[in-house]
Order: sequence, then structure tokens, then C-alpha cells
Amino acid sequence: MSNASINLGLAGLAIAAVLVATSVPTANSRASDPDGEQGHPGIVSLDLLHGWRDPSGSHMAAIRFKLAKEWKTYWRSPGQFGFPPQFDWADSMNLKALRFHWPTPRVFDSYGLRVVGYDNELILPVELSPTQSGDDIHLDLVIEFGVCRDICIPVRSRVTNLLSDLRTSHRRAIEEALGKTAIAPHRAGFRHLGCHIRKVDRSFVVTSHIGVGVNLGDTVEAIFELGDGQAAWIEPGETVVSGSRIVANAGIVPYQMDGFILDRSRIVMTVLGGDRAVEFSGCAEPSDR
Repeated sequence: MSNASINLGLAGLAIAAVLVATSVPTANSRASDPDGEQGHPGIVSLDLLHGWRDPSGSHMAAIRFKLAKEWKTYWRSPGQFGFPPQFDWADSMNLKALRFHWPTPRVFDSYGLRVVGYDNELILPVELSPTQSGDDIHLDLVIEFGVCRDICIPVRSRVTNLLSDLRTSHRRAIEEALGKTAIAPHRAGFRHLGCHIRKVDRSFVVTSHIGVGVNLGDTVEAIFELGDGQAAWIEPGETVVSGSRIVANAGIVPYQMDGFILDRSRIVMTVLGGDRAVEFSGCAEPSDR
């Protein structure tokens, strides 16, 4: 089972709890046909794009989310008040590991709050590594995610399918989605200048400095995440662009301060600007700038 990063502050947790308690019933369905749809009728539907088997033995497929007009769903790190999607594939067979390839999301303003996600349609590529190469993969995937318009609704959906190396489908759509994923800093002309980390009461403030060589447009957002094993939530901070430099900060609040060690190497920062996403792994101490 994969644990998505949880970027909810205390206020966000309280709001999310109210939304869950007052939402309409969620969906819980199983696909019986190869590309069956499930989700929440009239708001969001899901179907599995079978994809293809790579020569390496891994299988590239995708989950397609189709959203009704004005409805949105969330990126893996949805912002302070969003629902981080959760995925459980424990009941699958011949499946050793899953890796999601997230297309570049958009930043929406929702009642003055920043929300990171998608509208209309999301094709989420998923790379599956079988335990026994060459055999079929019996995928049994439970997805818990949120959709929002004027209200937010939690949805629980189950996608099942038999993935075989004898079948190929939707290759162009999946490859287009893969082409929208975050790129490495050097490919975008970015240079990480390092992170300052300071402790404030029972939290940490991370300030990252990035050198840029391209115009990112009027709206730039930097989103921080922590790798698995770092028991903390993230309070989004401010992102400022000044000339050829981005300065971004966030607060990291451990669930329990006792014994907590912030691992710089497990900090992930994604910069969103225009229609691109640039992902930085690790947050090293500043060098001579």
C-alpha cells in the first residue's frame, strides 16, 4: 500500500472532517468488464486504460478520471485544505510494486484558498511491476480521493482488471499524459541554490532558493512534500519570484516532536509555473551563491 503525502494543517483537518461527515454517500464499485467505469455518478467516473507491457517486464497502464463541469480532483499533494488521494493494491495478485506518474497539475483559487489538482479529465499513468515477469497481473486497486465544486465529496472506488502482455490499448493517450509529468531541474534551466532550515517552537521553517533561466509566467507555486517515514504535515508558505531567483518556504510540523529528525534528503519540492512542473529531490544546505 502506498501512502500519499498529507499536507493538511490542523485547520485543514478540521474542515476535511466536516466535509466527510456532511457529504453524500460515496461509491464503492467493481469493474466487471475490461474497461468498466466506476466513481460517483454524475460527478466523476473512473476507468482503467489497459496500456501495454514493456520489454523490461513492467506494465504501463493508466487510471482515467472524467469529471463533470466545474468539478475538480486533487494532485498527490492537494494543498492545505484538500484530500490527498490514497491507493491500496494489497488484494492484487502478481504485483510487486506500483509507481504513479503524475501529470502537471493546475493551481486553483477556491474561496481564497490554494488548491492543486485537475479539472475535466485526469489520465494518471501507473507503472506496475509484476512479481513474476511474463505472467498476467490481477489488479485490484482501491482509490480514495476527493472531488470539489461548491462542496467537497470523498469518493471510494475500486478498479479491478486483468493486465496481460497480449493486449495493448490507449497507448497514445497514456504517452501524452507521461509527457506532461514533472521534468528534472537541469532540463528546465533551473539550479537549486540550497535550503535554509530553522526550528521555530515545535515546527521547522524551510526556505529554498532556486536559480531560474526561463520565464515562468505570472503565477509560480512551489509545493513541498516529505518522503515516506517522515511523520509530519506541511503548512504551505509563500513563493516569491525576484528576477532570476525563486524563494519558496513552507512550515513542517511533526506529529510528535520527540525523536523527530528532519531528513533533508527526503524533502521534495515541485515548482509549478505556466504549463510546466519541475521537481527537486532533496534540500541540501546552501553552498556559496
